[in-house]
Amino acid sequence: MRNLGLCTVAVLLVLACEQEGKKDIRGRPFAGPGYALDIPAGWLVQRGLMNSDMSAAIPDSGSGDGFAENLNVVLENLPSGTTFPEYIEFTRTSLVAGLSAQVISEENVTLGGIPGRRIRYEMSMGGLRFDNDVLIVERGGGAFILTLSMLKGASRERYHAELDAVAKTFRFE
Repeated sequence: MRNLGLCTVAVLLVLACEQEGKKDIRGRPFAGPGYALDIPAGWLVQRGLMNSDMSAAIPDSGSGDGFAENLNVVLENLPSGTTFPEYIEFTRTSLVAGLSAQVISEENVTLGGIPGRRIRYEMSMGGLRFDNDVLIVERGGGAFILTLSMLKGASRERYHAELDAVAKTFRFE
């Protein structure tokens, strides 16, 4: 169960290249189990993609790289007896060991009024180089994990602010 979020992040990065079957919800708030996000009009949204609760992709901007920058939400139960700081450490270690990621930076964040953690990391997969953020908050023994997936370089420079603005609309309901 502890590897569920990490595996989901890896799978969603690969699947983000494929937009088929996603639904445009035209800017309405997206409601998940116990949370909501404001998704901009035109974004392509899919529920239950692999182990994610929600995946929202920015439609291809004509960059020709075939990758759709995206935000994913994964819900996990913290293993019994695991503190939130221990869960963060496990996530960091798993990114490095499991995905050969390089942690670039970390900072405290607040999502939905609850303190959490942002980890920025770079990794390669499928011939692409990613520069991602994972934002994690804990509530009621569950981890709410938001991953902002972007290609390194111009993709991050162009889309990070937009993805981050959507992540900041995360709230508990």
